[in-house]
Amino acid sequence: MVYALFGNKSTSNGKGRILNMSMEENRNTPESLDNRLKQLALHCQKFKGAITRKSLFQLISTLLLFIASIGVMIAAYENHYWLSALLIIPTGGLVVRLFIFQHDCGHQSFFKTRKWNDRVGRFLSIFTFTPYAYWREAHNTHHANSGNLSKRGIGDIDTLVQIAKDVGLNATEAENSLRSDEGHDSVLQSDRTARE
Repeated sequence: MVYALFGNKSTSNGKGRILNMSMEENRNTPESLDNRLKQLALHCQKFKGAITRKSLFQLISTLLLFIASIGVMIAAYENHYWLSALLIIPTGGLVVRLFIFQHDCGHQSFFKTRKWNDRVGRFLSIFTFTPYAYWREAHNTHHANSGNLSKRGIGDIDTLVQIAKDVGLNATEAENSLRSDEGHDSVLQSDRTARE
């Protein structure tokens, strides 16, 4: 069975229309992929953009939980160290959640205006220890060059082939030298020398 979105023969599951048809039926359907994509885009329009009320609720509730968790950890540290230790993981999860909000602010998607995205992003950088403007620029550059190995940026992971090319090997030499353990070690040693 093949399940496709928004077809003619549909059943409702309360969350949208789902087309349930065999591969043979799918080939004979006059509805093109372009039409289905347009229908999907129209369906997704209602989810486009920030909803300020929801953003504020998520932000305030997370900040309050984070501050309360830090407060309990500090208060319990002297006499109930085990409680502080237990709260490390959920508090760390709240920091990650705050960073996710900062990330969304960097993409200008958490609030409707750039001004409020930037203000909240800068404010959250206090808790995440990540400079907002610098990170936003580096992260947007990362997205702009995603998949382009010749434009490696901050936060990108160097592949062994990329390291080999950086030390002067062409693509074939890089791949051949990386196939053996000795070649792998020599490429990494050359890279360390080149970086020093």
